[in-house]
Amino acid sequence: MRSAGLAPAAPFLWPRRVPLHKLVAVPFVLAFALVSTELSSISSLAQQPPAAPSPSGKLSGKAAIEALIGNTMTGNADGVPYFAFYVKDGTVTMKRGAEVTSGKWSIAGDDLCEEYPDDEDESCYKLELDGMSGIMTDEDGTPYKVEILPGNPEKL
Repeated sequence: MRSAGLAPAAPFLWPRRVPLHKLVAVPFVLAFALVSTELSSISSLAQQPPAAPSPSGKLSGKAAIEALIGNTMTGNADGVPYFAFYVKDGTVTMKRGAEVTSGKWSIAGDDLCEEYPDDEDESCYKLELDGMSGIMTDEDGTPYKVEILPGNPEKL
């Protein structure tokens, strides 16, 4: 018997069966999405500017020079702050005060050598880094404190 005012009951439907191939496809789609996300993260890391030397660890000679490539060295020369950006192709661009000049850098043995158009001679230095700071020593044995900045923050 029916009660007055109630709608007829809907017939009971058994759950539909889902084909096995559709159930198996879901984990593969999720795995593909995860892998593609990771690959895009890796490619974005590859496009970032070179990193400066790690905050810990001592480097000297060629290892210190190689850590400098693609980064900027800063310090003071005769009381005037300078920034020098070292490009992989052997170009160095230095900003000292308001003056900007470009020259060439090279490695001679374990020394960093630089030559600028306004200098008559090439100057070579020993470079020792301890993380992001270090000492650059000229041919006369005079040490200069330096800091390494990641990339080219001065847009040289």
